[in-house]
This record gives sequence, C-alpha cells and structure tokens, in this order.
Amino acid sequence: MTELNKLNDLVIELAEARRSATESQQKYDEAFADWESANEQLVLRRDGDKAYASALEDELRAATAEYYKATGEKKPHPAVGIRVGKRAIYDPDEARRWAIEHADGLLTLDDKRYKKALRDGTLADMPGEVQEYVTVTISRDIDKSISRHLAASAMTDMERLAYGIDNSEGEESE
Repeated sequence: MTELNKLNDLVIELAEARRSATESQQKYDEAFADWESANEQLVLRRDGDKAYASALEDELRAATAEYYKATGEKKPHPAVGIRVGKRAIYDPDEARRWAIEHADGLLTLDDKRYKKALRDGTLADMPGEVQEYVTVTISRDIDKSISRHLAASAMTDMERLAYGIDNSEGEESE
C-alpha cells in the first residue's frame, strides 16, 4: 500500500467516524431535549436552587468580610474564614524606570515579542534561531473535501467504491 493510499484510507475512515459522531450527538441532543421537556419543573427548580445558593454565598461573603473589618476575627464561624492577601498596585512606567536604575534583575524578557521579532528578522544580531515545523490541518467538512477531490481527479472503479459513489446512474465505468 502506498503512502498516498494509506492517507486516502485514513481520510475515508475519519469521514465515517465524524459522521457517526455527528449522528450520535444529534440523537443525544434530541434525547436530552426530550428529557428536559418532560422534566421541565425539575430543571426550573434546579436552576432556581442554584441561583438562590449563589446569592446566599455572595451575601455570606459580604457579611463575613464586614464582620472581619469590624472585629479583626479571621474565623468567626466554623464554616467561614478570612484569608488576607497583599496586592501590589503601581504605575508600570514608573516602576520600569526605577528598576532600570536600581534593580535590573526585576526586568524580564517579553518572550512573546522576542520570538516574533526573531521569526520576522526585524532586529539584527538577535541570539537564537528560527526553525520550521509542520502542523497538519484536517478539513472540518471532510465529506465536502472528498467530493472536491473526486470531482478533480480521474478515479478508478475501486476508488469510487471506496468512497461509496454509485456509478450506475448515467456514467459507464471504464
């Protein structure tokens, strides 16, 4: 079997697998929609219960935070607790200028921009190299791609059979 035949067989197999997965998903979606319709009250109750629980969590968090602010107590109840963190707030431009003068170890390389400049070759004498790599793409609509392939190429009867094309309507096989 040639490599091209192997690729062809894999494309056909993938097309069949995708069709099967699509059909299964459609059946699942229909069954789920039927279930949701038959259990509408249960679905509404679940959604309402989740929304109510979420609102109560927000209210409990706010009340606990207020209690902490008033008392400083971090464990006011066995079910809730307070964690205190620290957040740095600064002007990035001012911090950059300071770091250049005082602590250049705090400056980091913008990896994404460096890689782009290296790939584009926009800056001279950059350390590093550019390597090519291969990414395989597969058509989302593989059946359409197969149809285009069939229309664009002369096919043997065996290939037509492999693709499931019926040659009996009009066209004679060679």
